[in-house]
Amino acid sequence: MKEIKRPTSISVISYLLIGSGVIALIMLPFTMNMDATKQMLMRSGVSKTTAQINSFLGSIVTIISGIAILQRKSWGRILYPGSTIAFLAISLILFEFQPLVLFNLIFVGVICYFLFNKRGNAFFSGEEMPEQKVETSQANATAAKELEPYQTQQTNYNNYPEVSQGKKVAGVILM
Repeated sequence: MKEIKRPTSISVISYLLIGSGVIALIMLPFTMNMDATKQMLMRSGVSKTTAQINSFLGSIVTIISGIAILQRKSWGRILYPGSTIAFLAISLILFEFQPLVLFNLIFVGVICYFLFNKRGNAFFSGEEMPEQKVETSQANATAAKELEPYQTQQTNYNNYPEVSQGKKVAGVILM
């Protein structure tokens, strides 16, 4: 694959996934020993080991997805949302509904937008994405052409004695 500049959004997503996966792995032993987690596991009837495996696998898959996206592997951008939705479905089956699930779905949706928008698709397919910068002179010329129908002719104020003698004239232009 030829070298193509990675969009900033893709870099941010990659590092965010890698970082959140690493933090989740580090926090796993602590969260499993929290009273709230123990109570949730007791209410649901799920063993601590099952919950740990689910959390561990989710964290590992998140890290792998982040690394794959960073390396421009298209399967990484499919793995992350697919696995996250699968793990959320498993969590909904095993545990009671948590409002955090909605946050996760919104988060996955935002990430999918950036992974699958025009720039993301171009990056993963190896196409060059044209720069979106428009030169100022081109932008000004375009704006001037758009405003032409609204511009009025300039008035020759020398034909008006009030103006040519230095008297102040106030006027309102209605468009």
